[in-house]
Amino acid sequence: MRQSLRSVVLVLPLLLAGAGAVWAQQPDGAEGSLLTHEIEDALQHARAGGRAGTVRGLQNLAAEALKMNDQENWAWAQTGVAEQWLLAEEEGEWIQMEPLKMLTEVLRRCSELGISSPLTRARAAQAACLLLLDDPIAAAQAWEHAGSLALEARQFNPSMDFFLRAARIYRDQGHAARVRASESWLDTLVQAHGTALSAANQEALAAFTASAQSLLALTPAADPTEAAPTLSLQPQLAEISVASSEQELGRCRFTLTNFTTKTFSRPLVVSAEHGQLTAWKSDGDALYLTLRPHANPVPEQRALRVLPGERLKVFVDYRFSEPNQNFQDTVKLSWGSESATAHFHFVAGPATRSQVINASRSAQTAGWPVPFYHEIYYRGQVLQVEDVLATASSPARVEIYNEDTGALLAIDAEGDGRYDGPNDLLPSAHDRNADTRPDLVVGPENPVGSLEIYLFPTAPVAPSTKLSLSLADYSRTPARWRVDSRDEQLPSAPAR
Repeated sequence: MRQSLRSVVLVLPLLLAGAGAVWAQQPDGAEGSLLTHEIEDALQHARAGGRAGTVRGLQNLAAEALKMNDQENWAWAQTGVAEQWLLAEEEGEWIQMEPLKMLTEVLRRCSELGISSPLTRARAAQAACLLLLDDPIAAAQAWEHAGSLALEARQFNPSMDFFLRAARIYRDQGHAARVRASESWLDTLVQAHGTALSAANQEALAAFTASAQSLLALTPAADPTEAAPTLSLQPQLAEISVASSEQELGRCRFTLTNFTTKTFSRPLVVSAEHGQLTAWKSDGDALYLTLRPHANPVPEQRALRVLPGERLKVFVDYRFSEPNQNFQDTVKLSWGSESATAHFHFVAGPATRSQVINASRSAQTAGWPVPFYHEIYYRGQVLQVEDVLATASSPARVEIYNEDTGALLAIDAEGDGRYDGPNDLLPSAHDRNADTRPDLVVGPENPVGSLEIYLFPTAPVAPSTKLSLSLADYSRTPARWRVDSRDEQLPSAPAR
């Protein structure tokens, strides 16, 4: 484990090559400058033999920065402490220091205060923590975020290294859809900045592509004759129906993708027919919007930056607090030329024990798969294994993931809802009741399960044909499948 951990975290010093420009952004003034250089010196010259002293020194510098209300230097010092804990030979001594918790606080505070310079290094350290804690998909997403931040700072080789680390995780986990998206993005990076990439990174990229061929063959590649896409907001339309009698939260999820190597900044406009935006929260990995009914709603807009290559999750939560009442509203999102709509339905009356929430219509971009997002609402009083059935209207490869953990639950290579084919996959860990269906565990303490589902046609589909995905959950009284949701996947969207 220790050797593996070292291989994960030793990438962090790569960022020091570009530290000069970063440190130039530090506060003016003699005192602030002295503190900056002390932290820089500690980070540059940390040695394994003097790790305990380095940690104590950085902790003292962090405390001094707080006294001066110097949040940026505080963030740098705290990130350095977390790195040292991760690299420590004396794991038993430092493991209780909780570096992930520290880094989460650094990222939260930097986000709230608009501090950017420590973010790349903090994200990279966060990825190392998550990998150590055996959360590979979350680690891969943190590597990607670090890569986007490094690319924004024009640190091309560290950026490529981070994105390659994420791609290898997806490959090792057998996530064909995510491997395809990674390959498309790495190709975009090479086209834009290939001359700046080191020979080592070019060799690493070639090795990854060769090792991922079997997974890449399962999903369609981008059409080289078509113009490269720029931005995408998917799905185009979402339908959400929940039980007002249970006072449930209506939630949908959109994905805003930046296919380019530059940052886009523009206002996100949120409007509703009968509701008002009441909360806007960003945790660095996703954006959460909350609406409530309002007598005289007005559109709201907030500035939103999307980093190079970023796939930002945008959750829209609608809270309707009148039980046993019918209510519906339409919410629209607009970001530049991109727009999407969500219809929320709060339905009074008796509710089934469980229900698949969300139905959507999306337009895919070749080479950049976007998943359908679903939630399963459970209304029972005991712990329950909840089965899921997903079937496609035409022959298609269906990949089902647990959105909360990133785990690959099942692969249906034909899209027929059966898992007995030669290329199907259903691990026993995700078929807990051994009935040959993927499942999630839900109960009173965790009444919502979240799914991501990718859909890839295995035969040519006419340009005017919509490929549909039907989701059903299993009602045991009486025992039967009940179709709760139908998605539509439109032909590839034209590049914009």
